[in-house]
Amino acid sequence: MGSVPVSPRSRSCRVPEKRPKFLVVPHAFVLVFRQPVHVLELYFATQGSRATSLSFHRWPASNTVRSVRRLVIRLLFIPSLIYNLVLERLLPSRRWWDQVEDHVLLGALPLPWIVDDMAAAGVRAVVNTCAEYGGPTAGYARHSIKQLRTPTLDFTPPTLESIERAVEFIETHRRRGHTVYIHCKAGRGRSATVALCWLVAYRGMTPERAQAHLESVRPHINRTLWQRDVVRQFARVHGQNACSNP
Repeated sequence: MGSVPVSPRSRSCRVPEKRPKFLVVPHAFVLVFRQPVHVLELYFATQGSRATSLSFHRWPASNTVRSVRRLVIRLLFIPSLIYNLVLERLLPSRRWWDQVEDHVLLGALPLPWIVDDMAAAGVRAVVNTCAEYGGPTAGYARHSIKQLRTPTLDFTPPTLESIERAVEFIETHRRRGHTVYIHCKAGRGRSATVALCWLVAYRGMTPERAQAHLESVRPHINRTLWQRDVVRQFARVHGQNACSNP
């Protein structure tokens, strides 16, 4: 199928900004807290009752270590999100999203106030790999954007089943001419793993070649994604089904 023109913003995007050059760092923090939906409100709104269910007595002893890890990751969500916003302001190469190929974007989590920019870039489908963030669903509904959630704990790779679901979702929408936005929190690990596997399945790339391609368009991704066991397993199962669809 022929390529549908994509807005230039789909190749790379920075969070919308209007600021003097000398206010770079302060503005990154002001940006977070001046928006219609504050980041803290955003987090708790997407977590529902889970955000307050942190009592140790509710956790079976066998799950204590895992539960503590989940708690730590949730507590780090807001500080690490602010950290990513600051880096996006300071480093020219650190963009909020980048284009992997026509109709396939890889990026950080969509904040509610950038959904309009995503829609303008042609995004009609989203793969959300975050366990800690449900996404700006009201904005998606307003723009008729479909979301697939494959909740994966931060700093861990997605499961094979999650990757397979995500890859098929991406390809289904891409063939319809829709642009798909793949994201985790920073667009470096979980979502980049999914994007890499899509390249393996539908662009005939080896994991190493797919890694190199992703690094060429989004340099700050995790450099060892191609070595993950789940990526190797995916390549063994689906690599032979690669095709060369445009």
